[in-house]
Amino acid sequence: MADNDFMATGYLTKIKAEMEERLGCKIVFVEDRDSSYPCKIEYARNYARQHHVLRVNPARCINAYPIFFLLLNTKLQIQKTDAGGLGLLQPVSNADEHARFNADFKADPVGRKLIATLGSGADAIVMKLCASLITQACNQVLEMLAADVVLRDYPDAVEDMKRYLASSAVEGAAVPYQELRQTYPAFIVKANRILNLMFAMRCGEICGKKLIDAYKPTSDDVDKALDLYNFYLAERDLLKTEGRIVGDVLENILYKLKVARYVHLEVREIAPEPESAQDVADDGLTDEQRESLKKFRENFGDGKSDYELMVLGMFKVLREVSKMPLEAVRAIAIEIAMLGTNGISPNKTYNLKTMPNRKDIMGLEVLAYYYVTWAKVFPDKLDMIGLPYKKAYDSAVAMMESFSGDNSSKSTMGGGVIHRITCLKAA
Repeated sequence: MADNDFMATGYLTKIKAEMEERLGCKIVFVEDRDSSYPCKIEYARNYARQHHVLRVNPARCINAYPIFFLLLNTKLQIQKTDAGGLGLLQPVSNADEHARFNADFKADPVGRKLIATLGSGADAIVMKLCASLITQACNQVLEMLAADVVLRDYPDAVEDMKRYLASSAVEGAAVPYQELRQTYPAFIVKANRILNLMFAMRCGEICGKKLIDAYKPTSDDVDKALDLYNFYLAERDLLKTEGRIVGDVLENILYKLKVARYVHLEVREIAPEPESAQDVADDGLTDEQRESLKKFRENFGDGKSDYELMVLGMFKVLREVSKMPLEAVRAIAIEIAMLGTNGISPNKTYNLKTMPNRKDIMGLEVLAYYYVTWAKVFPDKLDMIGLPYKKAYDSAVAMMESFSGDNSSKSTMGGGVIHRITCLKAA
C-alpha cells in the first residue's frame, strides 16, 4: 500500500505532517493484511529504524479515520520525559496494584466462583480483566478528548468521526450486561457499564442521536453515568483553561471510578529528541548487538528479519522448555503476561524471577518465551495475548520436529509488537 493511497485524505495528511515534526522522523505507511488490528504504530526506537512504521490492514479500515485517530490519540499522549526525550503516557500496574486487584477479585463471590472454575487458567484471566478495565477507562476518555480536538482543529474529519463514534457506541450496547453480572465480579461489570454509558452520552451529543437508549439503562445506571460524565466535562474544561496535561484527566477519572488503586500512569520513552533521531545509544543493546541487528536488517529488510529472527528465537525456546516441568513453564508464562500488561520493548533487557540464572534477557527473547510458553500451557487462550507470531511459531515447531543440531548455536531474535489488551466487551 503506497502512502499516496492515504494522502488523498486531507485530515490524515495534516496530522501525519504534524506528528512527523513532533516525533522528529518520518512515518511510513505499510500494508499488513495479516494484522488483527486496523492499524498500529511501530516506533523507530524499538526497531533500530530511522523512521516510524504505521501498519495498516485496509480490510479493517472503512476509511482513513481509524488511522487518523491512532495518530491523534498518540498526539494527546505524547509528553516530554525526565531525560528530555519524548514519551507516551501509558497505564501501568505494578505488583502491589496487581495484588489489590486480585484481592478485590477474590473478595467477590462471583470472582471466587470464576477462579474455582478456571483452575490453572485463572491467573491469566484475572490479569486480562484487570488490564481490560484499565484500558477501557483510558481509551474511552481519550476518544472523547480526541473528539473535541477534531471538532476544533480538523473540520474535514468531523463526518467520518461521527460515523466512527456512533459505531463504537452502538457496539458497546451489544455487551450482554445481565450475563456479565453473572459471570464477572460486580466491581468490574459496574465500571464497564458506567464507562459505556458515559461514552454513549458523549457520542450521542456529537452525533445528534440518543445512542444511550440502545443500552436499555435503568434510571440508576443513567444517574451514575451522568455523574461520571459531568465529572469528565469539568476535568476537560480545566484541561483547556489551566494548561493541565491529559494525564491529569485520566488519573482523576480513574480515581472517580475507584480504579486508580490498580494502576498508575507513566511516560514511557518512544523516541529521542528530533535533533538526535538516529541516536540509539540508550536502547539497551550492547555495541556488538546493535551492530549485528543493524547489519541483519540491512541485508534482509525489516519484514523478513522480524519473521526469521522470531522463528530462530522460538526454536531456541522450544528446545529449552521441552526439558522443563509443566509448572515451571506455566510460571514463566504468567510472569511474562504480567510484564506484558506494561508493554515489552523488543530492544530492552529484562530480568525474570522465574529465570534467575538468566540476567538481562533481551525483550526480543522475552517475546519468544511469551508466545511459546502460552502455546504450551494455555493453548486455548493463545489469541488473548495479542502477539502476531503464529506463522513464526508454526515454523519453529516444524524446525523442532526435523532439526537435531547441537545446543551451541546462537540465535538473535528480532521483531516486536504493540501489546494491546482489548476492552471488557471483547475479553
